[in-house]
Amino acid sequence: MLCAHKTSPDVRISVDSAREIFESHKSPANNTVALSSGSISYHEAWTLIGAAFGGAALERANNMIVPMLTALGLESKECTEDRQEVASFSLGFFMYELLHKRGIALGLREGGEEGPLRAVVVFREFDPVKEGRQPRWMRKVASTYIAIEAYMAIRGDPTGIPAIMSDTKKRKTFQKCGKEWQEHDEHLWQMHLDNGPREPHWYVGIVASDPATQGRGHCREVMDLLVQAADERGVPCYLECTERERPYYEKFGFKTVSSQTFCVGGQGEFPGCLMNRQPRCGVAP
Repeated sequence: MLCAHKTSPDVRISVDSAREIFESHKSPANNTVALSSGSISYHEAWTLIGAAFGGAALERANNMIVPMLTALGLESKECTEDRQEVASFSLGFFMYELLHKRGIALGLREGGEEGPLRAVVVFREFDPVKEGRQPRWMRKVASTYIAIEAYMAIRGDPTGIPAIMSDTKKRKTFQKCGKEWQEHDEHLWQMHLDNGPREPHWYVGIVASDPATQGRGHCREVMDLLVQAADERGVPCYLECTERERPYYEKFGFKTVSSQTFCVGGQGEFPGCLMNRQPRCGVAP
């Protein structure tokens, strides 16, 4: 039976709690791993996220980055590799920020410890009281500092900077899109503060699975373990998703608290949802 432990709030929401749950569920067939423990490399996570969000075709790409991909002229099937590299590069910054802010990347390998990474979930601790007290200028300074660190880490990664960035015009287009994305992130942050759980919780920022093995339940297994950890520790969760993705997250107990129209850079409007999940007490694993 799962129920919240009687621990202090700071200990209860610690992402280390989730790592303990994942570690206890290793099996010969599938191996759960954590980036912060060194079992997943940044390169593996970035590559998987890029493949998932960049899509084998533009219509399979994540809505959040479609405007950027379109602006860079990456609509065609022939641009799959470039599109996925840009997605890895773009979301690499976001993943780095989540991890920097007391976050963790939890993933699933197929076939044991040496198997390929098939799914990853990146989330972090979020205290709305502490977050709300931080002035905007301080958040922008912190974000800039984290972005510089992320860039240096990405540049040193085997994937590195996308080849398309060697084109000066496309690089400037990417930089323009990046600024628009930062403004959108600020808007999402405010919506999170306004609509997310009032108490400290886990913010689920990235959920990705390998497109080559979709349908085999890898992402579901990671999400099942995430919500199990949340139930055991009594921690609420929050995420943003597209309307198309809403039914998937409802299966894990997330409920829509607000429907929004997301828009990045004044274009590419699409319906989205802000979803909360309260911990379940007395639910069998």
